[in-house]
Amino acid sequence: MSIALELGTREFRSLRRDGHRLIGRSCPCVYVVLPEGTSERKLLEQARIGYSVCNGSLLVMGQPAIELARSLKLPCLTPFEANRLPPGDTIARQVVATMIEAAIPRRVPVQFRCALAVPGSFRARTGSSDEVRCLSGPNRELLVATPSVSTAATLAQFVRLQGYIPSVLSASYALGLAELGRNRMTGIALHFGAGECQASLLQQGRELLHVGIPRGEDSLLDEWARLRGKFVWDYQGHCYLHQLAVREWRDRTQPSLERPTDDDSQAWKEFVVRLVMELVSDFSAEMVRIPDLTRLKPGMPMVFAGELTESAGFGSLLHQTFAAQGELLPQLAIRPAADPHCSVSRGLLIFAESMADNAAEIARPLSRVG
Repeated sequence: MSIALELGTREFRSLRRDGHRLIGRSCPCVYVVLPEGTSERKLLEQARIGYSVCNGSLLVMGQPAIELARSLKLPCLTPFEANRLPPGDTIARQVVATMIEAAIPRRVPVQFRCALAVPGSFRARTGSSDEVRCLSGPNRELLVATPSVSTAATLAQFVRLQGYIPSVLSASYALGLAELGRNRMTGIALHFGAGECQASLLQQGRELLHVGIPRGEDSLLDEWARLRGKFVWDYQGHCYLHQLAVREWRDRTQPSLERPTDDDSQAWKEFVVRLVMELVSDFSAEMVRIPDLTRLKPGMPMVFAGELTESAGFGSLLHQTFAAQGELLPQLAIRPAADPHCSVSRGLLIFAESMADNAAEIARPLSRVG
């Protein structure tokens, strides 16, 4: 059995095949902290909200945490800090381990495969020493970029404890595997996620270039909250940016990136424009360093997905940004992903199943052993 696990800073998603069906699970990767008191326990029990105890605090995780944060006006926290698990943070690790356990079923024996995308600052590379080599076909190697070793290793270990062999790859590469099949797995994939933005250049299923910046939609929500003075306090008096309130504003008003209707929408557009330009500029600069790739072929497909791309007018903004790069990126066939919510998970599952198929091909029959 193979399974895909997309670990984002906002949500965990899994996808696996059961016969002719695809089965997916998802859970928000957030939590709320309450003091460990009799009244707090009684409140949660009366509301039939499950909780865990850690370091003298009560933890409510997942969707109940979002609803509790809204009703009690408490910060809804993520276990990741700057896309990484904070060192020594036992609460963050307990939350992540619990969410992973909820997202994927426990399986034995350990030869089941799990392809996962994890939060982390992916740096530009064209075959550096920190890559992971995985088989993508008979006698063929595929280069997969790796994020921060400590965070990736910790998350991979949590997956391993569930009975899977983990393989880590970038979200943009998985997006390309899912969406560029009709183009012989050749093209550009851009993923604008909650915690980071990534770009991958694929050629016949091989990732030739990967660029990432450690900022995503959550960074923009934080900027907007700071600009508009949106804050929230926990029970100990610690102040946090009220990202949940900003997200509710964004979902309610649906600010357009083409024709902003007020100052708030204009500020949001400026945030998005700067982020898109940063990723596209970094991607263009890295392309120059690759031999024989100083110029892309006209009409090459480019697919995009991610939380940020759901804003109205995002496609037009992306067209304008790439057009501003001049002859280096000419006349790309830019389009949104067919399934923006599940494309990364689908690409991860494609990779995991190809790994399992390769292992079966390489293994020798028992009759030939010895």
